[in-house]
Amino acid sequence: MRYAEVAVRSDAPYRHAFTYSVPPDLALAPGQGVLVPFGTRTLQGVVLSISPTTHFDGKVRSLVGVAGELPLVPPHLLELARWMAERYLAPLFSCVAPLLPAGVERRTRIRFVPVGDHQGATGEQRAILAALHENPAATPSDLQRATRLVRIPTTLDTMVRRGLLRRDYFLDAPSAGPRLVRSMRLTGRAGAVDVAGSLYRRLEQAGGVLPLATFRRLPEWGNAAARHLVETGLALETEERVLRDPLAGKDFPLSEAPILTSAQAAAVEQILAADSSNRPCLLHGVTGSGKTEVYLAATAATLAAGRRALILVPEISLTPQTVERFAGRFPGRVAVLHSALSDGQRYDQWCGIRERRFDVVVGSRSAIFAPLEELGLIVIDEEHEWTYKQFEQQPRYQTRDVAAHLAALTGASVVLGSATPDVVSYARAVRGRYQLLELPDRVRPHIGGATEADAALPKVEIVDLSRELREGNRSIFSRSLSLALQEVLTRGEQALLFLNRRGSANFLLCRDCGHVPRCSRCGISFTYHAEGERLLCHQCGRSRRAPSVCPRCRSTRVRRLGAGTQRVVEEVERHFPDARVVRWDRDSVHSAEDHGDIFRRLQRGEADVLVGTQMVAKGLDLPLVTLVGVVNADLSLNVPEYYSAERAFQLLTQVAGRAGRRDRPGRVILQTYAPNHYAVRAAADHDYGSFFNREIGVRRRGEYPPFARLTRLVHASSGSERAEAEARRMAAELRRAIVEGRSASAEVIGPSPCHAARLRGRWRWQILIRCPRPSDLLNLVSFPEGWSIDVDPQTFA
Repeated sequence: MRYAEVAVRSDAPYRHAFTYSVPPDLALAPGQGVLVPFGTRTLQGVVLSISPTTHFDGKVRSLVGVAGELPLVPPHLLELARWMAERYLAPLFSCVAPLLPAGVERRTRIRFVPVGDHQGATGEQRAILAALHENPAATPSDLQRATRLVRIPTTLDTMVRRGLLRRDYFLDAPSAGPRLVRSMRLTGRAGAVDVAGSLYRRLEQAGGVLPLATFRRLPEWGNAAARHLVETGLALETEERVLRDPLAGKDFPLSEAPILTSAQAAAVEQILAADSSNRPCLLHGVTGSGKTEVYLAATAATLAAGRRALILVPEISLTPQTVERFAGRFPGRVAVLHSALSDGQRYDQWCGIRERRFDVVVGSRSAIFAPLEELGLIVIDEEHEWTYKQFEQQPRYQTRDVAAHLAALTGASVVLGSATPDVVSYARAVRGRYQLLELPDRVRPHIGGATEADAALPKVEIVDLSRELREGNRSIFSRSLSLALQEVLTRGEQALLFLNRRGSANFLLCRDCGHVPRCSRCGISFTYHAEGERLLCHQCGRSRRAPSVCPRCRSTRVRRLGAGTQRVVEEVERHFPDARVVRWDRDSVHSAEDHGDIFRRLQRGEADVLVGTQMVAKGLDLPLVTLVGVVNADLSLNVPEYYSAERAFQLLTQVAGRAGRRDRPGRVILQTYAPNHYAVRAAADHDYGSFFNREIGVRRRGEYPPFARLTRLVHASSGSERAEAEARRMAAELRRAIVEGRSASAEVIGPSPCHAARLRGRWRWQILIRCPRPSDLLNLVSFPEGWSIDVDPQTFA
């Protein structure tokens, strides 16, 4: 007898595997998808391990069979999933699901089958039976639309109890899988081709196979010629798999590796040696110091050693640029994985990686789970970015920590690269947990020759906005920034204007009664967007038309306050009508193709001014940008989070680093109401060391990471009183568990309302826990529905 430990795809948040017996004739391996009985249903699962014995002392049920739509998951990723479930206190299958290709998960559906004698059925019940006769696969929602009845769930339950209906469970079809196309393929058999010689040669030129639709559109095609090919055995109709390649048809200019500077070469050498020490490398290099060339050189050495590489970027907007660099250096060997791809594209890329058709994978956060065997290198570019934290759904993992554990399982080297490292990462490097590598100088690459470390960092000017106001300037542009913009446009160069807020205005305000329109589901103020004159909630996406009169007092004195990127574009176009302005934020781009189009327009010099949010601050290499203007630095500085100074310093330093990255000198104008803040001063001086020394002292006094480990518990409920009551009950239970479990090192903080107290119609309260090992405390209590657990949180909104 064999027993399989299976992670089961159930709606319940189970953190453990389930034991099933394996039928004697069933070939099975760890990582394989299976179908298992689960209560009265059949569910999907993934086999974690197989053993001849079991410690489960209850009745063991048998597997139903193999789920053929689930490809085999590599063993090291199964171990990673177990580790994530324990570290992040997440349901086990939620940690297995990211390992699977897109679209293969099959949800359990319910259908109702009429049975028995229907005499005595009520009018409502007869209406349901008639609807099921018309559509046997109807869901409860379908039945409600068909019958227009209100109490469908209650009526269906009653009909099941009376024996009028039987409730059946079934698995729906996967949303993605191999794409198969009817094709004509040459068999390779010899024979006379005089009747269809030209058609045969066209097939040969196409590699021996063509989709049937394409084959029939050939000028040489004819019924007689095609029939001759098939009847003589020279060709046959087949079903061929067609790959949905997101890079198909794209040309990437080939590039040669430059000769590295001594600092770059030393960094590559230490990275390649890091797999023996199993310590991640923190590559701290100023903006423009050539970190990407270090990644490329380390990747080339990894591939030469017969191993494979994974390159992560924080935003989809950076994917086109990174893909271009890597595909140009390693043509035909690069796969991409990110959420902007279709399910079919992600499925085919996953399978191509699993089948070893690609050696290099470039992607965003979720690409950390790519099925790469012989993994030798993991690069996390811009490692400080908050987007590397998964916080919206389980498992709420931190990519840096997952990468470190993945490297320990595979023997790969890990590189965390940034000009502004996360304070926790830099503290780990100072303590020796990470290996610190420094690139202190900007470089100018010269293909085929030595890379010169002689480029200057841009000069930064701090403008005090309160002084501008006192001197009568009420524009969103200071006098220095307006003059600098004029000079850049005159010289034919490019400018980047940064404001970390979308829209035309922060909010609307009635100047008579003070009313501010707010989202009824989230409780936060709407942001005004001039396009369509709409109010938009940036939490849940709800929108409405902007009112011309106050809905509370009917005053017409409704004004827009604050500014967003859309307003900045309007001001540039008003002051500089001949300037070609491009906006780059989440409202103006919707796909990776949109990001790529804007990036290429800027590279070709088809735009003069780029206006954007934080996505333009992340590693973009724009050689024509010589001026960066930060319209208002205080939007990042005044976020009510313990890490607000760190986020502000990182954003300001990163966006300043977009200026002067080639032969022309760069200039940065930083507008702020807090010109003496240590984060602003350090960013202006490009001085990470001074910022870190100040910030680490603040963290030590407040007992924040890296001096403590935090876990955030959030309860959401449709009623504010219920949410508060449940949060207070849980806080009391946790404090009792600390006393009874003798966890003296744990501390419960709160409860308190979340910063966004109402989100998508639900009221939210939170509890913070300081504890070195959160599982030691949280495993002592049970969490009812409505609670979410976030270990190592990145936000408290």
